[in-house]
Amino acid sequence: MEKLSIKTPDDFIALMGHTLGFWPQESLVCIVLDDRRMGATLRVNLPAPSADRDQFVDQIVRYVGTDRDATGVVFGIFTHASWTSNERRQHESALEELTGWLSQQGVIVRDGWLIGETTFTNYLHIGTPAGVIYPLDQVMNSQLNAELVFRGSSIDASLDSVYPSWLDQTSIPRS
Repeated sequence: MEKLSIKTPDDFIALMGHTLGFWPQESLVCIVLDDRRMGATLRVNLPAPSADRDQFVDQIVRYVGTDRDATGVVFGIFTHASWTSNERRQHESALEELTGWLSQQGVIVRDGWLIGETTFTNYLHIGTPAGVIYPLDQVMNSQLNAELVFRGSSIDASLDSVYPSWLDQTSIPRS
């Protein structure tokens, strides 16, 4: 298989949609890395405010930990919640805890993005002068997205559109 060239945040965000086959909603998506190679892509529902943060973090650590060659991870938080470049990071305490547990396993969080309906920003730069907000159109116009579409890949609007209508979607696990 030909190697893909991932050069920009736009490329990584587009890759998340292509590897899942749909554009996630209210989700944390992690791409596991082995040095410069991509491993599995993980998608989990974002926790509700009343959810057990430790259980959420433990679930992700266990999933990422199944890849014994993992050395890094990049993530995207896909949400409809609005934000500004100078506000507190969404799900900050959970992601700080996740970063700590992963680093104990030798897995470094290399980068992350907060992706909304029309914009995205670097999650790690929110609240800093580097916290620039970019239009989401940039992702769909990225070089990697164009290459994947040329190869026959597509990103459906939601998980519901990925499965055939005859399949009982109530039996599909959503996490």
